[in-house]
Amino acid sequence: MLYGTLHPNSTLFSLHHLQKLDLFDNHFNSSHISSRFGQFSNLTHLNLNYSVFAGQVPSEISQLSKLFSLDLSGNYYPSLEPISFDKLVRNLTQLRELDLSRVNMSLVVPNSLMNLSSSLSSLILNSCRLQGKFPFSMRKFKHLQQLELAENNFTGPIPYDLEQLTELVSLALSGNENDYLSLEPISFDKLVQNLTQLRELYLWWVNMSLVVPNSLMNLSSSLSSLVLYSCGLQGKFPSSMRKFKHLQLLDLRKNNLTGPIPDDLGQLTELVSIDLSFNDYLSVEPSSFDKIIQNLTKLRGLRLGYVNMPLVTPNSLANLSSSLSALSLWGCGLHGKFLDNCWGFRLPHARTGGVLIFAHRRVKHTDTIF
Repeated sequence: MLYGTLHPNSTLFSLHHLQKLDLFDNHFNSSHISSRFGQFSNLTHLNLNYSVFAGQVPSEISQLSKLFSLDLSGNYYPSLEPISFDKLVRNLTQLRELDLSRVNMSLVVPNSLMNLSSSLSSLILNSCRLQGKFPFSMRKFKHLQQLELAENNFTGPIPYDLEQLTELVSLALSGNENDYLSLEPISFDKLVQNLTQLRELYLWWVNMSLVVPNSLMNLSSSLSSLVLYSCGLQGKFPSSMRKFKHLQLLDLRKNNLTGPIPDDLGQLTELVSIDLSFNDYLSVEPSSFDKIIQNLTKLRGLRLGYVNMPLVTPNSLANLSSSLSALSLWGCGLHGKFLDNCWGFRLPHARTGGVLIFAHRRVKHTDTIF
């Protein structure tokens, strides 16, 4: 790791013929990004992520007209002014990959994103403090495979034409607080029908209160991650989940899902993490629970807080995967004889010791196992 201030007179800037420059994961002690980076006229790849840069992103970056990939993410919120952003999107016409996560773009109008190159395959602008109405149209970005605009302050509906981005593999619009970003049923239906290559979908805190939970069944069967917590989903839990055979992460916590968790959740043998907590009217029958714990041998996290499990016997927990690192079952109504071998039950893969949490709605019992 390089440590210290990166000065404009550094010998680095004498290497005029560089085509790729990767300074990832260094510590430049809150140095400003030098305007001299704009002198590398032959650069096709510039990576400055997680290198403790600060200050303003210089407009000279826009002079790197041959850039294919630009990554300024993970620094100390260097600011990108609207004028500099406009120059960047106007001049970097060959750009395919852009990651500006944790760059302060609070003054940039979201609709100006529409001026970016239509050839983009990856656009990642997480935690950029973008605010205002979500871009009204995204159809020009037909080659996008990865779109992440999470943890900003967008408002309004997600546009219908997002479904035209048929090459999308990963979509993250999560973390836009206060439910000001919404997804209407028609938009969601078009999205799930057309994005057949989707592998990852992250929409937490997007208002989906009008979307019928069973419509989730129309999502791509190739999904590996589905994260829809705090989306206002309400109604019966999807009747079947067996089609999602590649699913590794399932997070539907903090919604208003009701009814039984289907037996066939136990068929999703690739699952590593399940979180269905805080769906107070969701229940799991003993037969379903037994299938889940017997078949999901790769499971490392199981969180079912406040899911009704009054008929599940505590001793059945002994059949859980030995790979488990997190188990949370608070407020589940478990009752009966406590685990005979509780003190022999460990979570060997937990980083700092396993945590077992069992709770009755009236009597709480918590043990930490080290």
